[in-house]
Amino acid sequence: MHTKVREMLGCEFPILAFSHCRDVVAAVSKAGGVGVLGVIGYTPDQLKMELEWIEKEIGDRPTAIILALSDREAFVDTIQFITQSMEQVQLRLLVTCEGLTREQVLWRPFPHANNIGFILWHLGRSDDARVTGLSAGSKDIWETKHWHEKFGQPMASPDPGDRLGFQKLSIPELDVLLAYLETAHERFKGFMKTVTTSDLDRPVDPSNPQRTVGAVLRHGITHRNNHHGQVDYIRGLQEEEWDLPRGTGVVLP
Repeated sequence: MHTKVREMLGCEFPILAFSHCRDVVAAVSKAGGVGVLGVIGYTPDQLKMELEWIEKEIGDRPTAIILALSDREAFVDTIQFITQSMEQVQLRLLVTCEGLTREQVLWRPFPHANNIGFILWHLGRSDDARVTGLSAGSKDIWETKHWHEKFGQPMASPDPGDRLGFQKLSIPELDVLLAYLETAHERFKGFMKTVTTSDLDRPVDPSNPQRTVGAVLRHGITHRNNHHGQVDYIRGLQEEEWDLPRGTGVVLP
């Protein structure tokens, strides 16, 4: 099929495909179309890195970019937004847990309800595992830094459906719980420094294209807020006058 688009762009097929993911852009161009990379909000270094990678993949095949020439401040930096959202929850969690007694850490509002100690353990393990799942070839610091030994727990967690097994897990002192939570969070921040905007559209597992890096990170924000709300609720049950100081986390240090 001879068209003006093929003539103008030098492509085999008159197909243009837009994506924020460089892998998709390169695949379209290699298949004979024109992959178009959306680069709104990129820094110059990010743009240079992405274009060099695409050029290496496709050679002299045609490609294109969509670049918004506007004040960068007009756009939300997606990577920064995700990082700061997680940082805000971390700060609020730490403030919520200040001064907790051992009794408060282990107290359950109902016999089968989670206590604050378990929730903090769960958050740390989830944060740790999330980064591992997004980082090829890495392992949880739960294993590599021997945090399971500091918790007095086996390296492998109980099966998700084993409620009784979870309730029997040993819960360490508050300082150990918070130290693991903070270490896992620092690992997350280090990981986010390696993530680019185009990475967010990349499937974690090609067999499940809807579960992208961005989707996993979005769930991470929701997950942390959900469990912080639980800790906050339990604190309110424990102390009638207790409340998180207004504005906590609005301005990050």
